Amino acid sequence: ANTARREAEQRRTEAMWQTYVARLQPMMYRWEQKEYGQLESMLDQAIPTEEDEPDFRGWEWHYLRNLCRQRTSAIDETANFDWHFDWHPATQRLAVFRDNGLELWVGDPPEFQSAIAGHAPGIVRFSPDGTQLAVADKFRISIVGVGSGKTTATMDLAAHESTHRNSRLIESLDWRPDGEALATGTNMGAIHVWHPEDGELIKPIKTLPNNFPCNDMHWHPSDNVLAVGTRYGLVFAINIEQDKPAWQKKIDRAYVCSVRWNLSGTLLVGATDDGSDLAKFVVWDRDGNEKMRSAKRAITGSSSIDWLDDERLVVATTDQDIHRFQVDDAEPVETVRAVSYTHLTLPTKEDGW
Repeated sequence: ANTARREAEQRRTEAMWQTYVARLQPMMYRWEQKEYGQLESMLDQAIPTEEDEPDFRGWEWHYLRNLCRQRTSAIDETANFDWHFDWHPATQRLAVFRDNGLELWVGDPPEFQSAIAGHAPGIVRFSPDGTQLAVADKFRISIVGVGSGKTTATMDLAAHESTHRNSRLIESLDWRPDGEALATGTNMGAIHVWHPEDGELIKPIKTLPNNFPCNDMHWHPSDNVLAVGTRYGLVFAINIEQDKPAWQKKIDRAYVCSVRWNLSGTLLVGATDDGSDLAKFVVWDRDGNEKMRSAKRAITGSSSIDWLDDERLVVATTDQDIHRFQVDDAEPVETVRAVSYTHLTLPTKEDGW
């Protein structure tokens, strides 16, 4: 009897999940058609009404709900987003560049908290503990206190590299997981490691071939190794102390748009986007051995990629789909249609994505 009851409950939960998923595309259609009243009603229908009813709402529900709220809040329909932003899951803070500059939002869904003046639109990244922001424009990186909004340190690339005619622009940056160092990469392949407390240069890294842009970078969670994605499908795992690649691998001949270590640092994924349906990603182990390659035409052009956990990852594509993969399966196991994005940041939950 208990087994039958559990099976019935599982069937009920699965049916409710399928109903929720089936509602997502119509919800997004209502937004695109500006049928806001119907969208609000559909969003309300996804809210659990019983105490024991599972709550399937993820970031996609809160994103649509927040879009509705933005129509009557500080974010209005005519606002221009530069879409340089970062999300810190632990503190539930969002840093985003908009018309009025850099803004901080907090909560789920986010509510406006404060504006930070004096920064041109560029890359923005929270420190690991969420108390600081690294803000990079063309040649300069500022460390900004989240609570005070004040700049505590400045790193000037022009003092260490030629910046003639915009030939040295900051393309990527990432905090070391301990928060004691910050790496930046330029469009000409120059990598610098900085001390964020005082802005001093720790060391320049001359590993990449000249004119190879640092499209994306990600520190290993426990080792002093920096993954860098660049042109011609090349991914480098750079040993910072030795200033040389631990290994380098090739995905294809396309632009590498994203590189990410998994949570334990045992796997690295790199994704490319050549603007066609041949976009792909590859997973390597810590030593650079290939573990998985996505199937051809499994996804269209990649926009970004990240890990849900050590075995599952998600890929955002240029056709506004988000695909979930297992590392042992070259085909996506699930796909969700999104509205729009250019960058993927994942405040994930243990029981879902």
